[in-house]
Amino acid sequence: MKFRILYCFCFLILLACSKKDSSTPTSIYVDATGTWSVQSIKGFGDGINLQYNSTDHPCLSENKYEFKSAASGRFYFAGTDSCYVYQNGSTYVVTGTPGTENALTWQQIKDSVIITYAVGSKDTGIVSTAGGKNYLTIANHYSTGYVNTVICTK
Repeated sequence: MKFRILYCFCFLILLACSKKDSSTPTSIYVDATGTWSVQSIKGFGDGINLQYNSTDHPCLSENKYEFKSAASGRFYFAGTDSCYVYQNGSTYVVTGTPGTENALTWQQIKDSVIITYAVGSKDTGIVSTAGGKNYLTIANHYSTGYVNTVICTK
């Protein structure tokens, strides 16, 4: 009888001391909330083939996507001077002008980010992790014949 009482007593102590895991499982997807800096732009189609990166053009990273937790956000240029990534006489490409800003709303579904700009256009982005960095890759479809891909880091 003493053995049964001791056994029950030990069982009750183990049961009382056991800790339930109340932590919720973490998502395997990168949270898109935060500020992303443009690292490269690639465009092709309609006879155009371009590629710019922030290593050759540091001002490119002054183009920012800001996703707030309330599903609102903005795309803006944080630089103080215009960002010329190509200039040859009267031909030039500017990727940012001071004071430029577009409001947006966004939502994340797993690794996809749907961005809707105040002007009505939409972009689709994919969040991912590689080499310890978080990436947001956005495909801009300007027309049926032209695609612009923007890669950002957070």
